[in-house]
Parts: sequence; C-alpha cells; structure tokens
Amino acid sequence: MFRFRRLVFAALSLATYAIAQNATGTLTGHVTDASDASVPGAIVTVENAATNVRLTTVTNNEGRFYQRYLQPGTYTVTIEKPGFQRFVQNDVLLDVEQTISLNIPLKVGDVGTTVEVEAAAAQLATESSTVATTIGNKAILDLPLGGNRSPMALVTLVPGVIPSTGSNSPWISGGRNDYNDVTIDGTSVIVPENNVSHLQIGFLPNEDSMTLPKS
Repeated sequence: MFRFRRLVFAALSLATYAIAQNATGTLTGHVTDASDASVPGAIVTVENAATNVRLTTVTNNEGRFYQRYLQPGTYTVTIEKPGFQRFVQNDVLLDVEQTISLNIPLKVGDVGTTVEVEAAAAQLATESSTVATTIGNKAILDLPLGGNRSPMALVTLVPGVIPSTGSNSPWISGGRNDYNDVTIDGTSVIVPENNVSHLQIGFLPNEDSMTLPKS
C-alpha cells in the first residue's frame, strides 16, 4: 500500500495559475428556514467519508458557518436544530485550495425526520478567485513522467504553465519562477535562491508516493 503524499505547487503572485497555495479546502454555508430567514445556532457536522473524521461547528447570527483547513476528499454535511427536520447533504467533493459554499434550507418539523440530498455533480467554488487544479490518480499512473518519474511533469497540464530551461520549477502565466512555492504535506521544499529567476526544488517524491492508497 502506497503512502499518500500531497504535493502542492503555488505561484505567490496575482492572477496566476497554480495547483494550490496549501493542501486544504474550506466548506462554508448559509442555513435558512422556509421564509428564507437565517437560522442561527444550528449544529453543523462535517464528516470525511474516507476517514470518518468529524468536525462540528455552529451557525452564527447570520446563519452562516465556516469550516476551514479540511483535507481534500468527499464530505457529508449534517445540519441539526430543535424544531427543524435534520438535513444531510452527501457527496460534497472538496479539492485542494477549494472553497465550496452551500445553501441549506431547513424545514420545520421533528428533528427525528431527516431530509437527505446528494451534492450536485458540478460544484462551483464562488468564494475565492484562486485558480486551482487537482491531478488525480489516473493521470499520475497513466501519463508518461520521464525517466525520473517526477510528478512535477504533471504541472504543465495546468493552463499557463510551461517548463523552465534553467530550473526544475516551471514558469506560470508569464511570471518569474522565483515567485513559486512547492510544499509536500505542508512543508516547503524550495532551495534558497542563488540564481535570480532560476528557483530550484530541493526534493521531489517519485510517482509511487503520490498515489492514493489502494484498499
């Protein structure tokens, strides 16, 4: 079974393309009643379908909740408040550096009654202007990565990214590559710069350590 290692490539400049600036995502939501009024004090449970890790928060005075620093994956969101039916939204897919906003209508009724819905196939991230791309297992395993089997070869699949001739860090949307950052499991692997515009990445995992574990 392979250990899953998360590689993140970021361009620390405005209006650039990148895989992400960190390896987590955010779920936000607005909870309302039948009259479209906000519902404060509702208990929100966010559960990772793969790990069963649960995080709980409460809607604020505006009926909104924010659950940050979530690992990429598929989530189930449950909303509960006395006087309303229990609401469950399944299959909320969250990618790296993505912010997904949910609009959740509660119905008056017994909390023992559950309203269960499936997430839409296409989920738009409207809370952030970040442009992010997640490369899945199939691409990592099926695409040719060269002799060193480096996953950095996949970065050029992102629009606006081209290889650099003097560095193992590419150019993004015409910006200098010394504005980039690369992290593995949240730790930067950039070597201190000794040549302007030729940023170097000190360590790159091979293809095998980037794939998700097989069950």
